Amino acid sequence: MIDVDAALEVLEELILEQGNVVYRLDWDSGGPGAGADSERVYAFAGYYWSRSSSEGFAGPYDSLDEALSSDFLVVTQATTEVSCTSWSARELASRLDVVADEALELVVNGERWLVDDNDCRTPASDVRQSTVTEIGTHPRFSAMGKKVHDTEPSGEPARSPSPRA
Repeated sequence: MIDVDAALEVLEELILEQGNVVYRLDWDSGGPGAGADSERVYAFAGYYWSRSSSEGFAGPYDSLDEALSSDFLVVTQATTEVSCTSWSARELASRLDVVADEALELVVNGERWLVDDNDCRTPASDVRQSTVTEIGTHPRFSAMGKKVHDTEPSGEPARSPSPRA
C-alpha cells in the first residue's frame, strides 16, 4: 500500500527542486520568529501548485489565476516585493488588493511601484516633468522664448546677436 503522506512529501520536494516559480509575494513584518516569508506559485508537470507560508502546498491547478488564492494578491505594510512571470509589472500591480491607509511602495517585477486600492503607478510618474514650452514661458527664460526672424524688416539677412561680455 502507498503511504500517501510520504508520496506528498516527495511531490513537494520535486516541485521545490524542479518547478519554476511563476508568482512570488515576499513579506517582512519586522518582527522576530515567523516575521518574514513568501507565498509562491510553481509551474510543474503542466500544472500550477501554490505554497502558502501558513497553509503549505495546494494543487494541482489548471491555471495561474486558479492557483492564486485571494491571500496571494493581498499586500500590506509588511509586503516588500511581488513578482510574476506571466504578467507585466503594471498588470500585476493593478491586480493587487491593497490593505493599507496610504499608498504602499513596493517592488513589482523588479520595478519600484506605488500601489493603493484605487491606483498603481511608478514613483517617477509622481514627478512633474516640465516641457520645453513651459520652461520657455518662465519669466527667467522669456527672452529666450522670443521668436527669431530670419530677415530684418529691410529684407536683409538677420544678424546674429553679439555675445554678452
